[in-house]
Amino acid sequence: MADGERAIVRAAIVVMTRGRWHVSLVIAAPDLMASAAADLTGLGATLGSANVAAAAATTGVLAAAGDEVSAAIAAVFPGMVRAIRR
Repeated sequence: MADGERAIVRAAIVVMTRGRWHVSLVIAAPDLMASAAADLTGLGATLGSANVAAAAATTGVLAAAGDEVSAAIAAVFPGMVRAIRR
């Protein structure tokens, strides 16, 4: 292949269903598909790393403070959980 040329794959799929012919045409450039797959792999890795980093900050429960308001609020949550589970 000369510089600047791109390999292109063309395919036609012909199927008969219920007495009618259906034709599907597929045109693909393998180099572009490989590049897109690599981009998606990189994106998945980036999202996975961000998810792991965020999970530590968002799934931990902080200890209640030692004041009366914190104790009163902490006492309300078990009842709310029981009500939601019913």
